[in-house]
Amino acid sequence: MTINFLHSRKSKLLVLALPICATLMSGTALAVDAVGGSASNINVTVPSAAVWTVLTSVNFANPTQRFCTATGSADAFRPSTVNGQYQYRFTVSNSPNPPIDQGQERILEFWNQAGIWDNSIKEITTTGGWMSNVMANPGYFTVAANPILFGSRTLYFLARKVAVAAPNLVVADASMTVTCTDNKLAPPLIIPIPLPPVLTLPVP
Repeated sequence: MTINFLHSRKSKLLVLALPICATLMSGTALAVDAVGGSASNINVTVPSAAVWTVLTSVNFANPTQRFCTATGSADAFRPSTVNGQYQYRFTVSNSPNPPIDQGQERILEFWNQAGIWDNSIKEITTTGGWMSNVMANPGYFTVAANPILFGSRTLYFLARKVAVAAPNLVVADASMTVTCTDNKLAPPLIIPIPLPPVLTLPVP
């Protein structure tokens, strides 16, 4: 029976390397997700077709997670009893003044016609995803990347008119939830399953 002992120098290197490996492994395996949200039942008036109105927002003091999603939902009162078609934009963004007509934008419409009023209240929901702490949008997220690498970050649920002539919209309730993580979805792993052989019976 042979017993091998580590050389004293190698033993010291091994002892020094173990904490470093443990730190790297813990940072990868124990990545902490971040979840936040906000809600308000205070009526908010949406008066402009040129400027977004903030319905609610969520602030992260120092987000380190790279992949984030946000979902905003609101109730809005019918803006008028006059015949007409009235449209309003809703979106989620990491900017208080994002461009219009992006993928995460939704349109809420009220349409009074021939003296028949539309519903007195409607619900609208929208969602978007983006990469934080990066310099460019890779193309498969709906919200543009924020060029600020670190520091405080605010996420917004926003609304504005489509047409200047539309009456002001009153949003009754609004909420937004945000989830950030270090992990992203990967393409599904497709494993081919072999089919059983086809049995051929002899013809009598």
